[in-house]
Amino acid sequence: MSGVDSVYLNKLSHLMGDLRFSDVQQMYICSCNFKNVSGITLQNIGKLVFFANNYTNGCLDFSGVQNLDISNSNMLRNPNIVFNKSAQSIKISYVIGMVGELDFSHVDTLNISHTDLTSISKIKLNPDGQILMDAQSFN
Repeated sequence: MSGVDSVYLNKLSHLMGDLRFSDVQQMYICSCNFKNVSGITLQNIGKLVFFANNYTNGCLDFSGVQNLDISNSNMLRNPNIVFNKSAQSIKISYVIGMVGELDFSHVDTLNISHTDLTSISKIKLNPDGQILMDAQSFN
């Protein structure tokens, strides 16, 4: 799907294959089950709200998202999440299961709260950006 103002996916459970979206101003992906999705690629997305999604398999490629809000999501089955290291803003809250390294080296505003980072081996942060992180996530 490409070149639309907004996309709203809500409570979908039978999605399959590789999902690709580009040139979308606003996206809302809420309460979806991605058990049979091999990957999600988002290119040139202005704003994405990724809320209460489960069983994401394959690659979650958020590298083309300028303003990202991920909350209440289970990433336990997804070892490969790519963030836009030059995003305007990234907010991650109430997320479990992220692993590996996170690169936020040029993100203007980063907000991480109530998120399990125990399986994250390295986080790159923007020393000139605004970083908000609660003690629970940081520990």
